[in-house]
Amino acid sequence: MVLGLIASTLIVALLAATAHSAANSTSFKATINRSFAAQTDVNLADSNQTGTWLDGLLVQSPTKDRLNLQAALDQLVALSAAQSRAASIALQPAPSGGAADLVNHALALRAQGIETIRTTVDGLLQMAPLPIAGSTKRLGGVPPPWTPRGALTLLAAAAAGVEAADGDLTLARRRLEAGPGHVRLLASSWWPTLPLQSPIERSEFIAAITSAPSLVQRHELGVVAITTSPSSLPGSTSQRIVVLPTTALSVAAIVRNGGNVAEPGVSISMTLVRRGLVVARSSTSASLFASSATAVKLNDVTVLPGASYTLTIDVAPRAGEPLSAAVADTVQVEVAPQ
Repeated sequence: MVLGLIASTLIVALLAATAHSAANSTSFKATINRSFAAQTDVNLADSNQTGTWLDGLLVQSPTKDRLNLQAALDQLVALSAAQSRAASIALQPAPSGGAADLVNHALALRAQGIETIRTTVDGLLQMAPLPIAGSTKRLGGVPPPWTPRGALTLLAAAAAGVEAADGDLTLARRRLEAGPGHVRLLASSWWPTLPLQSPIERSEFIAAITSAPSLVQRHELGVVAITTSPSSLPGSTSQRIVVLPTTALSVAAIVRNGGNVAEPGVSISMTLVRRGLVVARSSTSASLFASSATAVKLNDVTVLPGASYTLTIDVAPRAGEPLSAAVADTVQVEVAPQ
């Protein structure tokens, strides 16, 4: 029995040694390197496309409108973040020469660089990331307004990160190619074509987007629709609404931000008056992204058939915003006699 136990122990030790030897063999490491390169090449190809898109957007930014520029920046941030996350999933055992760590760091630097560029542009133009479709997140995230000097510092940091990322990827390629299997990783570089390399280029970019006519802020709040229950009769106009005979009236007004600037904290009130007396009043506060809308309602207001009322809708931007964005609409509402 003792001899059998010794024999079993020797066999287990031999198998463990064999497995350890296999794991450390040149062919095994070469397989790991090839597998890492196959997965990473796909991610680097995507990153190359992201870099090309970034270059084009930086050059074309002065010709875009605010909404499309913000949407493009948001997409670039999301893409680069996804590529960084993909790179963070390192294979075990790791490839030769710390290649996985170098790639992870490089794509994280690229993602951070794009995030910094978006923050800089948003601060210069007072824009904010757009809401994700279906999100209930409140409006926010507009960075503080950057001075040109502050913006230059941020863009310089983003450019330095991009250049450092290229260096990490070059080193990863060299180490992987020098390791078992001599595997070649896909070349990936953003720096040579980045139009923000020098202080002059960065200054020119800032001047171009801050003076572009298409990127100038435009505040445009407005009442775009008024509906009633009971419904209005034929012949009603935008200034005079005649409704069916009733003793209970409901009114809804749709307020839209038709400008190209996010409008946080918009105050909206609707007042129904008869002979100088307030019959009903409703108010709300809303944060409106560009091209978004909200509603304010008066429900089941007691009215008299044959009576005439004045409906006033006041829309005011938050304190500190241009007063020119304020809106005051007045409509006559008449209840048909029974």
